[in-house]
Amino acid sequence: METSIPKEGRWILVETRFIADVMLGKLATWLRLLGCDVAYFPAISDEDLVEMASRSGRVILTRDLELIRRRNARDNHFLVTCDSYKDQLRQVVEHFSIDPLALSTPDACDATNC
Repeated sequence: METSIPKEGRWILVETRFIADVMLGKLATWLRLLGCDVAYFPAISDEDLVEMASRSGRVILTRDLELIRRRNARDNHFLVTCDSYKDQLRQVVEHFSIDPLALSTPDACDATNC
C-alpha cells in the first residue's frame, strides 16, 4: 500500500508499513499474504513495540487501549475494534485503502515456485 507524503516541496509515494501487537498474529499473517509489510513478534512488551514502531516508521496495529494511551504511540497507531480476524482484515484494508490486487507478492513466491 502506498501513501503520498510531502517532501521538499513535492509529493512522493511511500509504502505504509505495519507492526502488529501480540493480540493480532492472525491479522498480521493475512496482511502479509496480501503483500503488506507487517512486523509481528509474539512475545514483545508494549514498550518495545512502541519503540520499534517509532524507530522503523511502522504504524502500530493494536486492540490494546492501554498501549494507545502511551505518549509515543498516540499519533502512530490504528485501533482494531473487530473481534474476528476476517472483520479485522476488512477493517484494516478499508481504513488504509489497501488494494490486494495492486500489491506485489513476495519474491520467494512466484508462478514457478509456489
